Amino acid sequence: MRLGPDHVDKTDRSSDILGVDGVYVGGNNFDSTIMWRSLIRYFGSEIEYKDWDKWLPMPRHLMQDLCRWQRITFLKDRKTREFVKHLLRTSNDAEPIERLIALIEENLGFSLFQTIEKAKHNLSSDMDTQLAFNQSGIVINECISRPEFEELTNTHITKIGSCIDQLLVTSGLAADQIVSFFVTGGTSYIPAVQKVLIDTFGAMKIRTGDAFISVAAGLAVSITSH
Repeated sequence: MRLGPDHVDKTDRSSDILGVDGVYVGGNNFDSTIMWRSLIRYFGSEIEYKDWDKWLPMPRHLMQDLCRWQRITFLKDRKTREFVKHLLRTSNDAEPIERLIALIEENLGFSLFQTIEKAKHNLSSDMDTQLAFNQSGIVINECISRPEFEELTNTHITKIGSCIDQLLVTSGLAADQIVSFFVTGGTSYIPAVQKVLIDTFGAMKIRTGDAFISVAAGLAVSITSH
């Protein structure tokens, strides 16, 4: 987007927009990946259960729902509850299923993901952090290092970098033509994300605001203007 004194008073800035692109990657994606790669085993991902005369693995879709905190509450439907009770009776390891039941019935999904988010935030300044959760019999203690976190979430980082590269191509611009690059949102504090930006544009071009409220503020401005 073109910026400067000659543009600031224009009521219609559409001609100043040189390109638009995006990728669906945000804080929730990083949190969900930590859950999937590091914590899901606490809730039965590795168990097997007996159905008639066959041993079957834990259904993948159930574990995937656990990795989105907003989906966990929907696991309290009657069909899922009955199935989880069946798991408790027939699995080769009841302890993870007991944790799963506690997580669902005690509505602890949001609380657990707050703990995950805190650990993620800590890794923006620390090289390792302790992810500790202890509620209703669910006891989790996991040490996560920044290199481990970056390995877990490398797919997300790559998507962000590829999106930036594609936007430069479609806009017909080179990275050295960009004067300022404004970042917002808590994800912009993740060191691996910052590295992508610095490697592409240089540290001197990166600009920040209040990362945790600027997205909401921007939406409010957009709604007002429409």
